[in-house]
Amino acid sequence: MEQAAMAVEMLIQQSHSGPLPSAREFRGYNDVLPGAAERILAMAELEQRHRHELESTAVKGEVRIKGRGQWFALAALVLSLLLVGLFARWGYATAGAGFGTAIIVGLVALFLGQKWIPSKETRDPPSSERERS
Repeated sequence: MEQAAMAVEMLIQQSHSGPLPSAREFRGYNDVLPGAAERILAMAELEQRHRHELESTAVKGEVRIKGRGQWFALAALVLSLLLVGLFARWGYATAGAGFGTAIIVGLVALFLGQKWIPSKETRDPPSSERERS
């Protein structure tokens, strides 16, 4: 009788995502180097703290820049309106009226245009959506 040879092949596939290794890998790190798991956790905590500080700094900077821009815009508007008043006082009422009208039209277009023009985020779909299309 022929003996049948039987081979069994087993394929195990594991995947893991995240900043920390799986519990099994943590145990393995600790087996190789006692205290390694604690050091890995400390490293992940430091990285997260650093990332949060960077995001906070970026947000504060953006708010400060926008606030400064608003103050400069207000100063430019006040100076422009003073110039319109000076035009009128010097006898150039038509030029002052034209300059004042241009300022008002420009401001209205600026404020209304921000509502009607979609932002870059709403115009361009994420790259994953473009690849599916």
